[in-house]
Amino acid sequence: MKTAVTQSFSKRLSLYISLLAGVLFAVLIVLGKYIGDKWERQDAVMHAQEQVLDVNQEINYTLAAIETSLMNMQWAVELFKNQPDSMRAITHRLIETNSYIQNAVIAFEPNFYPQKGRYFAVCSFRDGGEVRDKPLGGANYDYFHLPWYQEPLKRNDDVWIGPYLDTDSKDDMLTSYSLPLRDSSGHIYAVFSADVSLQWLTQLVNNVKLYDHAYCMVLGPAGEFIVHPDSSQVFHETFFTAPHIVDNAEMQAVGREMIAQHSGYSLLHYQGEDCFVFYDPIPASGWSTAIVCPKDAAMHHSTTIALWLVLALLLGLVTLVTLCYWLLRRLTRPLVAFSQAAQQIASGDFNTPLPVIQSNDEMKTLHDSFDHMQHSLVSYIEDLKDATIKQERMQGELRVAHDIQMGMVPKAFPQRADVDIYAAMTPAREVGGDLYDFLIHDEKLFFIIGDVAGNGVPAALVMTVVKTLFHTLADKIDDVALIVTDLNHALMQDHTDMFVTLLVGIVDLQSGQVSYCNAGHCPPLVIGDGAAIWLPVVPNLPIGIVADYAYQAQTATLSLHSTLLLYTDGITEAQNQRGEFYGEQRLIDTAAQLADDKSARQIVDAVTASAQCFMQGSAQQHDDLTLLAIKR
Repeated sequence: MKTAVTQSFSKRLSLYISLLAGVLFAVLIVLGKYIGDKWERQDAVMHAQEQVLDVNQEINYTLAAIETSLMNMQWAVELFKNQPDSMRAITHRLIETNSYIQNAVIAFEPNFYPQKGRYFAVCSFRDGGEVRDKPLGGANYDYFHLPWYQEPLKRNDDVWIGPYLDTDSKDDMLTSYSLPLRDSSGHIYAVFSADVSLQWLTQLVNNVKLYDHAYCMVLGPAGEFIVHPDSSQVFHETFFTAPHIVDNAEMQAVGREMIAQHSGYSLLHYQGEDCFVFYDPIPASGWSTAIVCPKDAAMHHSTTIALWLVLALLLGLVTLVTLCYWLLRRLTRPLVAFSQAAQQIASGDFNTPLPVIQSNDEMKTLHDSFDHMQHSLVSYIEDLKDATIKQERMQGELRVAHDIQMGMVPKAFPQRADVDIYAAMTPAREVGGDLYDFLIHDEKLFFIIGDVAGNGVPAALVMTVVKTLFHTLADKIDDVALIVTDLNHALMQDHTDMFVTLLVGIVDLQSGQVSYCNAGHCPPLVIGDGAAIWLPVVPNLPIGIVADYAYQAQTATLSLHSTLLLYTDGITEAQNQRGEFYGEQRLIDTAAQLADDKSARQIVDAVTASAQCFMQGSAQQHDDLTLLAIKR
């Protein structure tokens, strides 16, 4: 009885499939060519768009690299701004590190250096394999009114200028990137500019070989040809005045889309045949890239693809009808057994026996997959147990490292009548990179606070080295600039590739005079008389960056009942759940509210509580929080 039912079901299903196959075959004959054309067109569009995007990505990457080179050199100009003769080293370095840059100029505002006169501009250029300098500025070359100088001033932002013909070579196209330089007040005092030859762009575009008789071109912001297969068109024609385009409304519309920085493609009639035009903008420069491709060249495979598609589907349908009855009877039996085994595995019995499969087909693959899954689940559970044990062991070791590190920073503070000291440190991870320390001898209080770049175990190791060296040096040296110099020298010799911001100071406990040296650290606060003010600091570099840097010390006087509050940037850069920073203003407002009768510990606890309250709800603490208060 079961056999009869199975045979009846198989025959009926085979009949239905045969009828459906006949209908589908007739439909495929009609739709085959249409499908082939559609697929070929989609493939052509996708391939061409990928080509345009690849070209634009290469151009954007090159332009972005040039922009980054200038932006990365801003700090050097600012650092040596008071040494005008040092500017040539900067422009030389810029050309040497970026092979695309032909000329580099740093041009200053009129009379910026009175001793240099109205014009002062440093210009370096590439001459073969060497970098040379040439004079720039004067009555014959008033750069204040040239586009590369004027445009960034007008826009108050960096800008790409050009392209334009090189006035020296007459046969090379250049484009310029101009970056305004601002002082600490935001005023522009100079323009940093780089000229770039466009020979690489011409070569890049001409190497695009999409299809036979296809070509690529690049337009400027006004529709001028920057790159065109016919070099005579460049700088002599625009997209809107070129032959075969000036009277073609469809191509004119494409040109307007390109200069409007839009992306897309069009199928239009151009030069006597149907063509695809694919275009995409280059936002950084305001240019746009286009590929023109004849439709016939892009879709010459469509007929062949459609024919093979119809044959493949027809063969599949015939095979399906022929084998349907046999496959149905053969395949349904092991599937039931697999379904039962899957239910047992899902309930947690990973050793459930699987049905035996003699054939070497999908059923065998399914059997092997189930078998592999069973073994993988067992192995995964074992691996998970091992990983959990290792993770717990690692966490235990990190907790020990945390205890060791926290034990290295002072926890006992001197009980003296002339000075009140307290400090607190909260690492962002199990171990951190902040440090503080102090010692008293010869009626002088030596103190240090610092922040190693980064956090975690490497930062903690560097912190330990710096703290140990500070103790050794403070016992022998009472010159804070010399202490910081020796710390910098020792860190550079260790080749740690990490830098540390520091503030080292000495307080004369009898007179209240404070000598201190700031190495790129946050400026401290002086709290007293119901107010909080910043202690001025010289912007010395952090230690670990320049080996022979000359650090400068400063002095101040800490009056009676006043408090010197030192901190790391983990306080001011603490973030809440909205991504807002705690900031210097909130810190000084909090400190100003602390009365003169507050102890050093009360001041540290109040600021710490304010920062932690601000961070409440934040996903995590991003940096170590460290405070050191010294009250006289």
